[in-house]
Amino acid sequence: MYNHLKYLDRQAINDDAKIEDELKKIIVKQFPKLIRHSPEIMISRLDIKTPRGIINGKFKMNIINGDDNWDVASLEILQHLGIELEISASSNLVKELFQTYAVNEIMKHNELNENMEPEKIIYLARNTAEKYLDNLVREKLLINTKDLYTAQAKYLKGNITINGYPRNELLGVFR
Repeated sequence: MYNHLKYLDRQAINDDAKIEDELKKIIVKQFPKLIRHSPEIMISRLDIKTPRGIINGKFKMNIINGDDNWDVASLEILQHLGIELEISASSNLVKELFQTYAVNEIMKHNELNENMEPEKIIYLARNTAEKYLDNLVREKLLINTKDLYTAQAKYLKGNITINGYPRNELLGVFR
């Protein structure tokens, strides 16, 4: 790949579109060679601290059994992709994020009836957020401990699990 980039540099191409096109050709040609040895990307520790709470997580993605003959433009690569995600966040922070989203949605729909009191909007938003979070917990998409909401998601060779439960119906868009 280095030789291809050196070649582009020697050509002194000043046309951004042509450079982009040449880089795409190089990537499409070289990508199968790059993934042959099962590359892995990992964030082993993510810690975000805010005044309202914490978010912790881990992320790992790898290509399993790379092959020189893959069509990079196809979705075939999804069958060889491994992804693991673990995330946890303070209950108060998660509730506040969901309430903020609910307030914004209520305000969008409230444009027709501008007479709604702010207290009513906050009350509706709090109830909406609680119901939504309760539903996510009931569906086992989130785990609620006393102080944290947590989730673990894994995608391996076309199958997804969330908190240990198969959830392949979430992949409908890719099939």
